[in-house]
Amino acid sequence: MHDLVGAYERINQIYRWYLESAFPLRYDRLSEERERLLSQEGILSQPPLLETVPVYPSSGYDLKAASERLPAEYADLQYLAKNLMGDYPLHKHQWESLDQVIHQKRDIVVTTGTG
Repeated sequence: MHDLVGAYERINQIYRWYLESAFPLRYDRLSEERERLLSQEGILSQPPLLETVPVYPSSGYDLKAASERLPAEYADLQYLAKNLMGDYPLHKHQWESLDQVIHQKRDIVVTTGTG
C-alpha cells in the first residue's frame, strides 16, 4: 500500500526546510512567525485528495467475445473499439448497456469515463 499522507507530509517538510535554508531570516521572531504561517493548512500546500475508484464487476467478455454474441451486422465492433478499449474485458454494466442498445433497441446516454 502506498503511503499517500506520509509522502505528502515528507514533501511538505522538505520544502519547508528548503525555504528556511535558502532564505534565512536574521531575527528569531520572524523565523518563528514564518514557521507558524507555513504550518497552517493551505498556505504552503494543500493536503492530498484521496479519491477511491470503485471496482466494477466484469462481464467476462472481451471485445472479440462480445462481438460474437452480437448480431452479424455488429461483427466489426471488436475492430472499431480496439483502440478505445484495448484488450480489457467489458464491465458488466457496459455489456448490459450494449445489449440494451442492440437487442432491445433502446437509447442510452453515457456519462462516465467507462463508456
